[in-house]
Amino acid sequence: MHFDTKIYEIRKENSMKTKFCYLVALCVFATSLFAAPRTTEGRLADLEDRLDEIEFQSGLDKIKFGLDFSTGGGESWYKISERYSGTTLIPEQKYSAHNKWGMELHLNMNAPINDYTKFYGRLSMAKNYGMMDTNGVHQPLDIDAGRDLRSSGQSLYVTRAYVDLFLSKEIVATLGRQPGTDGPGSNLRNNALRQATYPALLFNTLGDAAVISYKPRFLRQLQFVVRGAYGKIYQADSQGVVRDWTSKQDALDSDLYYASMEIQPYLGSLGKNSLIMLSYTRLSNLALDLSALNSAIGVKNLGDTDLMNLHFESYQAFGLPLNYFVSGSYMKGSGAREISFTAQVPMANTTTGQISNVEREVNLGKLFNEETAFAVHAGLRYDFHRYFKLGGEYFYGSQYWYTVTRASFNDPLNIRATRGQAFDVYVITQLDRNQFFRLSYTHIQNKWNNRGLPFGGAYGTNDEDKAKGGYESTADNVMLIYNVKF
Repeated sequence: MHFDTKIYEIRKENSMKTKFCYLVALCVFATSLFAAPRTTEGRLADLEDRLDEIEFQSGLDKIKFGLDFSTGGGESWYKISERYSGTTLIPEQKYSAHNKWGMELHLNMNAPINDYTKFYGRLSMAKNYGMMDTNGVHQPLDIDAGRDLRSSGQSLYVTRAYVDLFLSKEIVATLGRQPGTDGPGSNLRNNALRQATYPALLFNTLGDAAVISYKPRFLRQLQFVVRGAYGKIYQADSQGVVRDWTSKQDALDSDLYYASMEIQPYLGSLGKNSLIMLSYTRLSNLALDLSALNSAIGVKNLGDTDLMNLHFESYQAFGLPLNYFVSGSYMKGSGAREISFTAQVPMANTTTGQISNVEREVNLGKLFNEETAFAVHAGLRYDFHRYFKLGGEYFYGSQYWYTVTRASFNDPLNIRATRGQAFDVYVITQLDRNQFFRLSYTHIQNKWNNRGLPFGGAYGTNDEDKAKGGYESTADNVMLIYNVKF
């Protein structure tokens, strides 16, 4: 969603081309008047067909396409410490995912519609080798479609579709499915320039919203931008089905509010192309499907989450080919709702002692984590030359850490969901400006359970936590991928 006032200087080539084509069509029409006699209706039909073809071709000429394709394979190993299931002690478990292969495809498009309107889009697919279709099971908040190897399949999903509408030289409205994946904090490892608007530690998934960006001209040197956004992340009924606008939603709307400020200052020896971002997000009435706990529960509004993020990145620090970033976030859960539902409960007849199912109201209390948490993510990459780069990243998430992030082909373990610490090292071999190989090793140590969930608590391995089902887990992944983009 980057923009620049230079958009107002977009060349008029397409416009002139269209005018020329119309002129040719009119000349053809005029010539036909002196040709062999034909009905007026026939000549008009021919002219309309030609004009339709010209308009269609003119529209295609405006659309620019780009391709981003990755494929590769890897090995993963997992370990879960001993834990209790009720009163039963389950011993330590170890397992592996052997010789896994997958691919990811992004078809990018953009079109300068006119001097003040520009469209961006992306169709995406992520799948394992041999996967011919989706798994047919999609849950509410399946906002990882087109990115998650498990559920996407070979179907193409609209992962970006938005319009930048330049209301003035300083104000831009961005409407539609936002560029919310692989944002700042992902650039170095993905061997790419900035790929999205929002910091990856705060928001790294699909999202639909309306955004207003203000870029004052008097702060042009700092590339100063202020943004505000409102989005819907969930609007469905209690069964998790998105129906038409005349259907009841049972007050299960989940709303997203976002505000940010960013600058690109000159920092001298600290680095070039620096970026500082301060962002805030509120997830109001976070709705999730709790059917896994009990099939009768369905979808419930759990509570609210507030997240703040400060992100800094810079390139070529101290005059060296050293690039780095540091990103930190604070999270607060609040407004937990009582979770209740009606279900058939087995009860014994006081007279006969016979057990039968009786419909009763069941109250689970407040499951949402009304807790505070924080996370830190840092990374650096040293470019020995343009064809060989070595990098590493570190992540720490506290006990109740939760953010809106999903796994992807480039990050199958979803490192930003870690409750504990994670390490990642990688080597990039650049073949040319369009292609590279990346060999990476990732190690994750989860000190508390229920990673990636805003409810159900977060328990470790002390005796008290074990009694509540707490455990530790580790995950290791070695992966080699090939990427081409143009």
